Amino acid sequence: MSIVPPRLAHAAGLQERLQEIATTIARMLQTRGALFALELHEELARRKRALLLGLLVAACLHMALLVSGGLLVALFWDTHRLAAMGALCVAYLAGAAAGALALRAHLAHFPPPFEASMAELGRDLVALGSARP
Repeated sequence: MSIVPPRLAHAAGLQERLQEIATTIARMLQTRGALFALELHEELARRKRALLLGLLVAACLHMALLVSGGLLVALFWDTHRLAAMGALCVAYLAGAAAGALALRAHLAHFPPPFEASMAELGRDLVALGSARP
Protein backbone atom coordinates (compact mmCIF):
# COMPACT_ATOMS: atom_id res chain seq x y z
CA MET A 1 0.00 0.00 0.00
CA SER A 2 0.97 3.58 -0.59
CA ILE A 3 1.78 5.92 2.26
CA VAL A 4 0.51 8.95 0.28
CA PRO A 5 -3.23 9.51 0.63
CA PRO A 6 -5.15 8.91 -2.63
CA ARG A 7 -6.27 12.52 -2.89
CA LEU A 8 -2.66 13.82 -2.75
CA ALA A 9 -1.46 11.17 -5.21
CA HIS A 10 -4.19 12.24 -7.63
CA ALA A 11 -3.20 15.91 -7.27
CA ALA A 12 0.48 15.09 -7.88
CA GLY A 13 -0.46 13.12 -11.02
CA LEU A 14 -2.59 16.00 -12.22
CA GLN A 15 0.26 18.44 -11.62
CA GLU A 16 2.63 16.23 -13.63
CA ARG A 17 0.14 16.04 -16.49
CA LEU A 18 -0.31 19.82 -16.51
CA GLN A 19 3.45 20.26 -16.54
CA GLU A 20 3.75 17.86 -19.49
CA ILE A 21 1.05 19.76 -21.36
CA ALA A 22 2.80 23.08 -20.68
CA THR A 23 6.09 21.63 -21.91
CA THR A 24 4.43 20.31 -25.08
CA ILE A 25 2.80 23.68 -25.78
CA ALA A 26 6.12 25.46 -25.22
CA ARG A 27 7.86 23.09 -27.67
CA MET A 28 5.09 23.60 -30.23
CA LEU A 29 5.42 27.37 -29.94
CA GLN A 30 9.19 27.13 -30.26
CA THR A 31 8.89 24.99 -33.41
CA ARG A 32 6.28 27.30 -34.95
CA GLY A 33 8.37 30.35 -34.10
CA ALA A 34 11.42 28.82 -35.76
CA LEU A 35 9.38 27.99 -38.87
CA PHE A 36 8.01 31.54 -38.98
CA ALA A 37 11.51 33.02 -38.66
CA LEU A 38 12.82 30.78 -41.44
CA GLU A 39 9.96 31.71 -43.76
CA LEU A 40 10.44 35.40 -42.98
CA HIS A 41 14.13 35.15 -43.84
CA GLU A 42 13.40 33.31 -47.11
CA GLU A 43 10.70 35.81 -48.10
CA LEU A 44 12.97 38.78 -47.47
CA ALA A 45 15.80 37.19 -49.46
CA ARG A 46 13.43 36.40 -52.35
CA ARG A 47 12.05 39.95 -52.43
CA LYS A 48 15.53 41.50 -52.19
CA ARG A 49 16.82 39.39 -55.08
CA ALA A 50 13.81 40.26 -57.25
CA LEU A 51 14.29 43.96 -56.51
CA LEU A 52 18.01 43.90 -57.32
CA LEU A 53 17.45 41.99 -60.55
CA GLY A 54 14.70 44.37 -61.53
CA LEU A 55 16.93 47.38 -60.90
CA LEU A 56 19.76 45.86 -62.92
CA VAL A 57 17.45 45.14 -65.84
CA ALA A 58 15.94 48.61 -65.65
CA ALA A 59 19.34 50.34 -65.61
CA CYS A 60 20.71 48.35 -68.57
CA LEU A 61 17.52 48.71 -70.55
CA HIS A 62 17.42 52.43 -69.86
CA MET A 63 20.93 52.94 -71.20
CA ALA A 64 20.26 50.79 -74.27
CA LEU A 65 17.08 52.70 -75.04
CA LEU A 66 18.80 56.07 -74.69
CA VAL A 67 21.63 55.12 -77.01
CA SER A 68 19.40 53.42 -79.61
CA GLY A 69 16.94 56.33 -79.52
CA GLY A 70 19.70 58.85 -80.07
CA LEU A 71 21.06 56.76 -82.91
CA LEU A 72 17.69 56.52 -84.68
CA VAL A 73 16.93 60.22 -84.28
CA ALA A 74 20.39 61.09 -85.65
CA LEU A 75 19.84 58.69 -88.56
CA PHE A 76 16.53 60.32 -89.55
CA TRP A 77 17.44 63.89 -88.55
CA ASP A 78 17.37 65.34 -92.07
CA THR A 79 14.23 63.56 -93.32
CA HIS A 80 11.73 62.31 -90.67
CA ARG A 81 13.03 63.27 -87.24
CA LEU A 82 9.54 63.82 -85.72
CA ALA A 83 8.27 60.51 -87.05
CA ALA A 84 11.35 58.76 -85.66
CA MET A 85 10.84 60.36 -82.24
CA GLY A 86 7.13 59.45 -82.24
CA ALA A 87 7.86 55.86 -83.23
CA LEU A 88 10.45 55.59 -80.46
CA CYS A 89 7.98 56.97 -77.94
CA VAL A 90 5.36 54.39 -78.95
CA ALA A 91 7.94 51.59 -78.85
CA TYR A 92 9.13 52.64 -75.37
CA LEU A 93 5.58 52.77 -74.05
CA ALA A 94 4.85 49.32 -75.49
CA GLY A 95 8.03 47.98 -73.89
CA ALA A 96 7.11 49.52 -70.55
CA ALA A 97 3.65 47.93 -70.72
CA ALA A 98 5.11 44.53 -71.59
CA GLY A 99 7.61 44.82 -68.75
CA ALA A 100 4.90 45.78 -66.28
CA LEU A 101 2.81 42.76 -67.31
CA ALA A 102 5.82 40.45 -67.01
CA LEU A 103 6.62 41.82 -63.55
CA ARG A 104 3.03 41.34 -62.46
CA ALA A 105 3.07 37.74 -63.70
CA HIS A 106 6.37 37.12 -61.92
CA LEU A 107 5.09 38.50 -58.63
CA ALA A 108 1.94 36.40 -58.94
CA HIS A 109 4.08 33.24 -58.75
CA PHE A 110 5.47 34.15 -55.33
CA PRO A 111 3.99 31.88 -52.69
CA PRO A 112 1.91 33.67 -50.07
CA PRO A 113 4.07 34.78 -47.16
CA PHE A 114 4.13 32.40 -44.19
CA GLU A 115 2.06 29.76 -45.98
CA ALA A 116 3.71 26.85 -44.15
CA SER A 117 3.36 28.52 -40.75
CA MET A 118 -0.33 29.16 -41.30
CA ALA A 119 -0.87 25.57 -42.45
CA GLU A 120 0.89 24.22 -39.35
CA LEU A 121 -1.16 26.45 -37.07
CA GLY A 122 -4.32 25.29 -38.82
CA ARG A 123 -3.36 21.65 -38.28
CA ASP A 124 -2.61 22.44 -34.63
CA LEU A 125 -6.05 23.98 -34.18
CA VAL A 126 -7.72 20.98 -35.81
CA ALA A 127 -5.71 18.62 -33.58
CA LEU A 128 -6.60 20.61 -30.47
CA GLY A 129 -10.26 20.68 -31.50
CA SER A 130 -10.38 16.92 -32.00
CA ALA A 131 -8.65 16.29 -28.65
CA ARG A 132 -11.67 17.64 -26.74
CA PRO A 133 -13.98 15.03 -25.17
